[in-house]
Amino acid sequence: MMTTGKNDQLVYHGTSDEVRLGDRVRLTRLIRKPVYGTVTYMPGVSPRHREMEWPEFSRWAIELDDGTVMSWPYVPEELQPSKRLQLVRRGDPDYEGLKPADELK
Repeated sequence: MMTTGKNDQLVYHGTSDEVRLGDRVRLTRLIRKPVYGTVTYMPGVSPRHREMEWPEFSRWAIELDDGTVMSWPYVPEELQPSKRLQLVRRGDPDYEGLKPADELK
């Protein structure tokens, strides 16, 4: 049974652990080795970035160790993270993540 948090938050698959800015995560992939990264953008928590939030649509993102930014729609009431995304450890609570002027790779 999948446990989820409130309808307005993202949680890691099968847990009640909320996805938080600064979390260290592992993303497993078919056939290839897993990749590691950090949750770098969360709508409502991060300073607004022009490529991540619009009036009708928002995204949340992970920055992989190679600098690539991967993002997904932020619709927690309808779409939660895949089971391929796993929490490795909680990050620094002072982590700032993606800045408004940062260019996305």
